[in-house]
Amino acid sequence: MNIYKRILLDSKLNSNIIPTTKKVDGYINIESFDLLKNIEDVEENKNIYSKIGNKKVLDTFNKIKRELDDVDTSKLYVLSYKKSDNYYLNVLYNLIIQYKIENLKDKYSFAYNIICDELDSYFTKYNFCNFVHNYCDRKRELIGRYDESTLQNGCCYTKGRVCPFFIEGKCTKKCIADKIFTCGYLRRKGIKFKASDFLLLKSILNVRGLYLIDNTLFADEEEMYKLLVSKKGFK
Repeated sequence: MNIYKRILLDSKLNSNIIPTTKKVDGYINIESFDLLKNIEDVEENKNIYSKIGNKKVLDTFNKIKRELDDVDTSKLYVLSYKKSDNYYLNVLYNLIIQYKIENLKDKYSFAYNIICDELDSYFTKYNFCNFVHNYCDRKRELIGRYDESTLQNGCCYTKGRVCPFFIEGKCTKKCIADKIFTCGYLRRKGIKFKASDFLLLKSILNVRGLYLIDNTLFADEEEMYKLLVSKKGFK
């Protein structure tokens, strides 16, 4: 089973930290978790990266971490995973998985791909840019004032040309900084993100690394990793 789809826990962790979880034949269903039952699922309010929500997740994770350090690798149980409707429960789950991944590059890759996919889904769900006939909300306001060919494709039209990775209406390069970026129009509406919003990144990157994630556009996973290593962006 792929490590990204499981978590290994020993009986001590199960009994002390997740007493309400029912274990059947060595498998634990994440739906049985009771750790974050009082955290509001704020995703429907278009503010999924709540500082309060992240703090509650981090506080819970820190309580678990000491137990994770003591896991007896000779007596492991497998935790089966079914994605929860609660955003923060998924964050906690992924933090625990990431913590138990030993290789730094694998930790980074795990975080990178989850966050890219998460942001893609988030923007699709809420349709922030509201494209109509290839014009976003902001650029539609400028029609008639500028060459219309420069107003298409939203932020993917940059530096006098369409981004070379934007092909047939889709981004073909998984660049985390590009996905975190929002234009001034959206930021004025309160739709803005930064690398430090994501606990999976904060857990492995220092301030320099978070800055690089926020400001290095057009860099894919491998390019960003090499930059973070060269600039000492990891903790």
